[in-house]
Amino acid sequence: MPDLFVSKYGAVKVSSGTSGTLVGLEVTGSSGELSQTGILITGMALTQGTRVSYFTTLSESIYIYPLGNKISRCQITGVAFPACSTDGNAGGSGFENAQKIIDFYEANKASKFENITNPIQIVAPPISLSGFLEEMTLNVNGYRNMFGAAEFTMVFSIIPDLLAGA
Repeated sequence: MPDLFVSKYGAVKVSSGTSGTLVGLEVTGSSGELSQTGILITGMALTQGTRVSYFTTLSESIYIYPLGNKISRCQITGVAFPACSTDGNAGGSGFENAQKIIDFYEANKASKFENITNPIQIVAPPISLSGFLEEMTLNVNGYRNMFGAAEFTMVFSIIPDLLAGA
């Protein structure tokens, strides 16, 4: 049977000039954009909440006091693929894209004062958020490790006043 698709083990063919992202999701910090060739953002979850206090009296009345908004949390998930070249030649140790995730975190984490004055932009049109990178998890264990892929999660705090439309 003839091969319908020409392929080479360990090679990825880039067919367009854009990085793979979830519906145009962009994460941009002071060091540049997170989505690069070899890094795929696979999801975004936004958690919002309020602070409310409830008081009951002996006469069974209930008093409700809205106290404001909690700090929202945004979680970005993705995969850093193993490094390889488009011509099928070996591209290095395989974890260069995972290192890009670590580098992005180190350059943009909230514990650096300059990043507090310049929040990270998270855009998934029409959603636009500004926030601070507080956590990063990089996982190279599990069944995907046999392919050299590393899963990552980044958690951002979104200040209520920085939410779009707030």
